[in-house]
Amino acid sequence: MADYLDGLAPARSALIYEGWIARTHDDAHPLVYSSGDEYRDLDELNSILDQAKRLSLPVTLHHPPGLIPQDAKPDNYVGKVFDAWMDERDGVPHVVVKFVIDNFEPMSDENRQAIDVGIIELSLGYSANLDANKFQRNIRLNHL
Repeated sequence: MADYLDGLAPARSALIYEGWIARTHDDAHPLVYSSGDEYRDLDELNSILDQAKRLSLPVTLHHPPGLIPQDAKPDNYVGKVFDAWMDERDGVPHVVVKFVIDNFEPMSDENRQAIDVGIIELSLGYSANLDANKFQRNIRLNHL
């Protein structure tokens, strides 16, 4: 992905950020959804890390209405993930990514305002299956 950054025109502006995108979840700290609690183990976290490293995930501002078709470029597509690694926070494994925002035109006023005021929450768009114990399995990343 360094080639992607190297390919940015010298006069073009870009913003580079990093943040936690996923962690393990257990009984004490489940993923809480309206449909009930879900969990994620280290095997699936490693799968997320592997995908984040190799997929050049598109970055959007605000949640799109669903998963992004692979050949589509939605209006709120603003950049790509270009690096990922595993880190620990308070003894809990997390996947951390570095991403670039470089697609400023066309960008909606809502997206510009989100960047200007410092949007801070990261959320993965993905699909997964649940096993009998409500652990997420076969996670497939789609966007950040």
